[in-house]
Parts: sequence; C-alpha cells; structure tokens
Amino acid sequence: MTYYGAVSKGCEACRSRKVKCDGGQPTCSRCERAGRQCPGYRELTTVIFRNENRRIIRRITKKQRSQAAGPIEDNTSTQGNTHLRLAPKLVNEENLKVFPSRPQQNHQLQQLNPCSSNQALITHPSIRIGRNEAVCFFRLEFSWQTVPMHFTSSRWVNHCPALLNATEALGLALLSFARGSPSLAHEAYAQYGTALQLVNGLLSTPATATLDATLAVVVLMSFFEILTSRNPISAKSWTNHASGAARILDLRGPSQLGSPLGYQLFLETRGMVLAASLVYKKPYPQILVDYTLMAMEREPPSLTYAGRMFNILGQLANLRAAIESRTVTDMSEILSAINDIESQLINWRKSLPSDWDYETVTLEGNNDAVETCCGNIRPYGGRYFVYQTAPYVACGWSYYYVGKILLGDLFLNAVRLDILEDTRGKQESLRTKCWAVRQTMNQMGSAICASIPWFLGLGPPTNELIGVGGGCLSLLPLSFAACVEGPNHPLRHDALLLFDIVSERAGIAQASLYRQMLTHAKGMVEWLDDISPRG
Repeated sequence: MTYYGAVSKGCEACRSRKVKCDGGQPTCSRCERAGRQCPGYRELTTVIFRNENRRIIRRITKKQRSQAAGPIEDNTSTQGNTHLRLAPKLVNEENLKVFPSRPQQNHQLQQLNPCSSNQALITHPSIRIGRNEAVCFFRLEFSWQTVPMHFTSSRWVNHCPALLNATEALGLALLSFARGSPSLAHEAYAQYGTALQLVNGLLSTPATATLDATLAVVVLMSFFEILTSRNPISAKSWTNHASGAARILDLRGPSQLGSPLGYQLFLETRGMVLAASLVYKKPYPQILVDYTLMAMEREPPSLTYAGRMFNILGQLANLRAAIESRTVTDMSEILSAINDIESQLINWRKSLPSDWDYETVTLEGNNDAVETCCGNIRPYGGRYFVYQTAPYVACGWSYYYVGKILLGDLFLNAVRLDILEDTRGKQESLRTKCWAVRQTMNQMGSAICASIPWFLGLGPPTNELIGVGGGCLSLLPLSFAACVEGPNHPLRHDALLLFDIVSERAGIAQASLYRQMLTHAKGMVEWLDDISPRG
C-alpha cells in the first residue's frame, strides 16, 4: 500500500475512465454531456492509502518481458512458499483451473483469436487475500455502471454488512478465476451465504426492506449467480433475485427515481427483470413500464430511447408469456400483436438521434483480430461495431436485434402449420415471407456477434464497458443469436466461440453453461431447411 498526499477528486465515472473531471455539483460536465447519471464523488478520507499491487506487477512484467522471453519466476517469500498466479489479459486454456474448458476447442479459439499468446502464467509472491483486497478487486473489475462504484463506498459498506459481504463475495469469485484458486471460490460462496442471510433479515422489516442498500445487495447477488452458475438449476437462481428486486422497487414507490442512486438501482433492476422475462417467457411487470415512463420525463432526450426500447420489449415479453401459458391462442390475434410490436420497432429506429449512430469496421485479412479488454477477437464475418457514445446506446441496439429475432420466431411459429400442410404449393407468398424473415433473423444474429467486442471493452476511451460487466450484458443477446440457426450453421458456431471467450477470459461461468446447453439445440429457423422458398 502506497501513501499519497493528494488524491483525485474526480467523480467515480471520470476516474474509472482516467479523464479529467471538473468536479461540478451535483453532476460533472462530462457525465452531463454524455447523458449518463453522474455516480458522485468518493470520500477522500477513505482513500489516503492506495493499493498499488497491480501497477507494480504490470511495470515489472513489462520490464522482464523486454529483457527475456518466457515466464518470470520470483521466489521471494512472504509468509509461505506459495505463489500468486495472475492471469494475463489473454487467458489460454491451460490457465483455467476453477472454470475448466474443453481442450478440443483450443484450436477453434485460436482461429477466432489468431493473435492470442501461448505464454505461460507469470508467477509472483503470494499475498493473503483479505476483505479489502477482494473489495478493491471487485471495484477494479466492475468499474462500469452495471454495479455502480458508490455501492461499495465506505459510507455504504460500513453501515450495511450485507452489502460488504456481497461485494466481498463477488471480488473473491473474480479473484478465484484470476488465480485459479478453488479455495477462494469456496470463500466466495461462504460470503455469499452470509450476505443472503443478512439480506433476508433486512427484507423481514418494512423499514429496511426498501433501503437503497437492500436493493443494492439483491442486485449484486444476482450478478454473483451469473458469474458462478455452472448448472441449469443454479443458472436460474439469478431470476429469483430479479423477481425479488422488482418487488422491492414496487414497495419503494416512484420517489426513488428522484435520487441518483435510486435511479441507477432502478435501471439495474429493470435490465435484470426484462432479461429474465425474455429468457424464461414470464410476464414483464407493469410497474416497470410505469416507472420507465416517469424516468423518461427526467432523462436527457437521447437516453429516453433506451427507455422506449425497454417498454417495447416488455410488450414482446408479455406476448411470449401469454402464448407460452396459452392465455392467447388465436392466430389472428397473435399476428396482429406481432405487427404492432414490429411497427413500434421500425418507428423507434427511424426516430433515433445522430448520437445513436455507430460505425461498422470490416477486417481485411483472414487472420486479423480486434483488441479488447478480454484479448484479441476475430468477430463473426470479420466485422464489428464501434459505438461512439454511452453504454446505453450499445445496450439499446442489442435489445433491438433481440426484439427482431424474437418477433421473427413468433411469426414463423404462428404460420408453421400452414406452411407444413401446404403440400400443393398454394402458400407461395407466405413461404417467400418466411425465408425473408429468416434472412432478417440471421442479419440480427450477425449484428449481435459484431457488437460483442464492444461489450468486452473495445473502442475509444468513451467506452465504459469492461470485460466482466460487459460480458454479463452480452449473455442475453448472444444466447438468442446462437438460437437462430442450427448446430451446423456458421452463425451458431461463432456465437458459441464467443461464449467461450466470455467464459474463459472474463470468468463468467454462466457463459460456459449457455455454450453447453446450446451446442446441440435446434435452431429457430432450422425447420425451413426442408421447405423450399417457393411451392
């Protein structure tokens, strides 16, 4: 730990991006111009001592690499003869001890990432991982607004033990992946269990059930489940936290939207609940639609388009839930609802402001790759998207792609019986439309794959997404992109390889689970392979 007499007085967002902050109150000018909620300022009395371990490790590593090739051995003992093993930015298959992968896929990963390194892990003296180290590592790896840094500022953790335990659990889970340490993974689960017990106590009392800290703990526990889930049963646990967070939002009332932290917690909860509704075909709560409309009245004009997209996909989630529960069975009613949602998506895209535009970059060479926080990636089709503004733009576009895929799936399922029973070719126009829908769904799946490098930390300094936070956000759209075509299609192949990258480089275990579940699953449009576009 190094002493610093003067520390940065910038807001959390500017400090994480390493840009100058003007320290404006209540929000800095940079956050205001970017259309994001300023996370506020840390208490300077709590940061007089700064953890310099990572900076020193990077400096020594760079120096040693320039002097000699191969691994660096440092046998300086501290309190034992074990060694700290820090994974490099590009994690290969041999590094994965806690989240093992399939060795036969290493060649495929190398093809997707031709610039990856086979260098052995660099070893450093062991240090004992305590609560402070786990919290610091969590804040470093989750610096984007997915889990706002002020959740873990001293004024929060000192007054809410459950929040401290949840934060420590996430930090230990991330460290267990970085170090390949099963013992840290076990400790992470222990802290998670403690946080679960404490938050249940908070929820049992009306006065504490609606606190910001209580909702923050539930949000963090949902991310812990996503980060560590390795089987289908535990993979669904995060949806339980999402449902609980939605009920807490309802109890808190609309006044929560008036505070920066309350508003940010609302955004996080809304994203979790919508994802759960889309994946598991459950209704989207009306209270979130109402609160979104209220929030849009306070938001900058550009940001309101994200709220509009959430409400459109909320309608789509409710339609899928109604069809799944057979509440709606009339085909004409289903097709009418599909057309209405499709019209809303078209109008949404036509009305987007210029700051929602993005750049499409095409790689020229077959072995070229793009650098991200999770290493070098060659995206599907050799192209990727660069979003020029705040993260909500990339998220909004990804949900648009998801919406187009799911609408196409609903339409194909609605007309499937008519197509299959048309043995005399009387439904030629309908067949042609089905194949056009299939082409659109493929284009949307390809667009999702082209967005994944951005979620993993690609791009200019304006990109606030980093590996872990962005990797969590990429799971939903990538899962639907992988479902479009069958197991032998290139789109499925590359989507699964992107799941491998999210799992093996960002350390998100649920990505590996999705990969296993979708490897042999039937595609949404696969049945059209046996149907000619024309009768």
